Amino acid sequence: MTNVDTMTGPELVAYHNQLIDQLGRGAKTARFADRKTALKRIARVQEELNAKPAAKITYEDPADATPTPHKPAKKVARKATPAPKPAAPEGEAAPKKKGKRTYRFVMKPRDEIKAPRETTKRFVALQLLLQEGGTTFAEVLQATGWIELGEPKGPRTCYEAIRLLNIQHGYGLDHRADDRIFAYEGKVSPVAREEQKR
Repeated sequence: MTNVDTMTGPELVAYHNQLIDQLGRGAKTARFADRKTALKRIARVQEELNAKPAAKITYEDPADATPTPHKPAKKVARKATPAPKPAAPEGEAAPKKKGKRTYRFVMKPRDEIKAPRETTKRFVALQLLLQEGGTTFAEVLQATGWIELGEPKGPRTCYEAIRLLNIQHGYGLDHRADDRIFAYEGKVSPVAREEQKR
């Protein structure tokens, strides 16, 4: 019988795993927490083996074991670096890069106009939109303080508030080519009136 009391820690691990192989089940162990745990686990496996008829327990010295042939690591194919895009031919403009989203407002006025409360930021936005010459999205964002919310919450809040001036309050909205935005009452927008004068 193998004397486990004189074995070192790695020898106990190797012996335990050999017993597991002979038992034909169970998970192998890489290391034990301490010697006491190792002896207890080995004793348990030996008991199971002893209960089997004609079970033979052997111990092979790890130093005498046949070394496992080294398997070369699999080569991982690297993705090819995409070739740089050719420059635009001389005389042609290079394609424009996508910039920040531009919000546009073209909404007809509704039958009933209902002004927002004067204490709200929506009212501040409306005053800018009703002034002669309209206003820009950036000016509304700054005047209302929504710019302090940062990207993307600030611009999105501002966009929704301007839309609600039409949806909830009935004002018409129009957008000029130079990105000036207008709010208006009546059938004809300030932008349309300017075009009619030309």
